[in-house]
Amino acid sequence: MNDDRSEAAQIERELEILRSRYALMERSAKVAKIGFIAFLAIMAALAIVGVAAGNVLAVFVTLAILVFATLLVVAYPNARWIDIVTPERFAQRSFSHRTSEAEIVETQIADREQRLAQINGTAP
Repeated sequence: MNDDRSEAAQIERELEILRSRYALMERSAKVAKIGFIAFLAIMAALAIVGVAAGNVLAVFVTLAILVFATLLVVAYPNARWIDIVTPERFAQRSFSHRTSEAEIVETQIADREQRLAQINGTAP
């Protein structure tokens, strides 16, 4: 019984750390999303200024960037911002589906919550 309590206490500490890490990842994802939207707004404004100034090169470059950004959004409709800001550490080696650090932490949290429920006797 004492082993179960010490294990439960250890799992609670681990859950606190994991939830804190995940909250930090969520904040980073929000910042990245806001930054991306701001970047797109600036590019659109630069395209408009380029049209007004008659600068064909500026219009072409900004529109090319906007088209590229749009293609990325369309190509990856299920991409989560939290996965984008927390890629796998060695993701450069493979172009197949990679597990992000956020997905790993989500799994770790679920595993620990399940184990804690088993210890407390509330698991199905």
